[in-house]
Amino acid sequence: MENYFEEKIKGLDEYRWITVEDCSEKLGISTRTVFQYLKDGKIKGVKWKKRRLIDTVSIMGFLIREGVMDKP
Repeated sequence: MENYFEEKIKGLDEYRWITVEDCSEKLGISTRTVFQYLKDGKIKGVKWKKRRLIDTVSIMGFLIREGVMDKP
């Protein structure tokens, strides 16, 4: 049986936390859009040392909800 939770998006499996710039680059969207997603609660992030870090698990959840990734 195939384990769908082992499926990874290239580049998002490298780190648990990524910067806004890395997120925008990997998703092909602007940093402004990433900040809007954070504000709207579509993805989750934290502030750390005056930087915003984004949880890659929340990005994968967002992509599944939006239909970009297949559900298990």
